[in-house]
Amino acid sequence: MSAFKVFVPILMLTAAVSPAPAEIRSSFDTDPEGWVVVSIPASGPFTTPLATNAATFSACGFVQSEDPTTVTSFWQAPARFLGDRSSSYGLTLEWDVRITPIAGKMIDASPEVVLVGAGLTLVIDAGPAPPPDVWTHFRVTLDECAGWKKENLAGVAPTATEFQATLASLTALRLCGEYVEGPEVDALDNVVLNTAADAPPAAGLAIWPAVEIGWPTLSNQLYQVQWAAALDTNRWFNLGSPIRGNGGTNNLFDSTRSGAKKFYRVLPLN
Repeated sequence: MSAFKVFVPILMLTAAVSPAPAEIRSSFDTDPEGWVVVSIPASGPFTTPLATNAATFSACGFVQSEDPTTVTSFWQAPARFLGDRSSSYGLTLEWDVRITPIAGKMIDASPEVVLVGAGLTLVIDAGPAPPPDVWTHFRVTLDECAGWKKENLAGVAPTATEFQATLASLTALRLCGEYVEGPEVDALDNVVLNTAADAPPAAGLAIWPAVEIGWPTLSNQLYQVQWAAALDTNRWFNLGSPIRGNGGTNNLFDSTRSGAKKFYRVLPLN
C-alpha cells in the first residue's frame, strides 16, 4: 500500500518569460480531426508509409484503430500540426494512448514519435511500453538534448541546427500505435503540441505546493507511479518515468498547483 506525505510549499522567486506559442490540440470530442493510421516497418525507414487507414471516432471522445497490418502502426497528425514549427523548439509534445491486446505479447520495439522534415527523420524512445487496457500519458521535449536520434533508435543524436531545421519544415508527425506482437486495438487521445515544461507564472513571489508519494521498494525492482482523477475509472496516467527501487523507501513529488484532486497508485514493472 502506498504511503502519502504532505510536502511543505517552497517559496520561489520567478522571472518573467516570453509568451509561448499557442497550443495545437486534438481532443477528439466530435471526430477524428484529420488523424489517420499509417503502417511502417518497426525499424524503419520511417519516411514513407506502406499503407494509410482511417481512424475510427469513439463517442467516448477518442480515436481508435484495430491493428491493420503485420507491420508497425503509427498515428499520423493532420496538416495543422505541420509546416513551420520553429516556435515549438524547446517546448513539448504530449499524448495519451491505450492498448488493448487481442492476442500476442506486449512489445516495445518502435520509437514513440517520428518527426520528418528538411530531409531529416528524427525518432525518440519516450519510455517503456504502456501497460494493457489503461490510458498512459507520454510527453517528450522538442530539442536535441531529450534523447532524439536520426533515422532510427540506433542512430546518432541530431545537432541543435538539425533539430531546428526539422521543425521549421515539418512534413510528418507520427505517434506509435503498436505495442503488441499480434492483433490489438489502439486508442489515442489528448494530443497537445507546444506545452511548456513546468512554465513559471509571471514575475513575483509564488508558492508552489506539492504532494510526496512514498512506498517501500525492493532493490532493482522498477516501479511506475500513476495518477487518476477518480477511483472509479480506468484512465490512469504515468507520473514521470519508472523508478528503480533501492531496498528502502522511494519518494516522488507531484505538483498540486492545478488544484485538481488526484488519486495515486504504484505498479511494479518487472
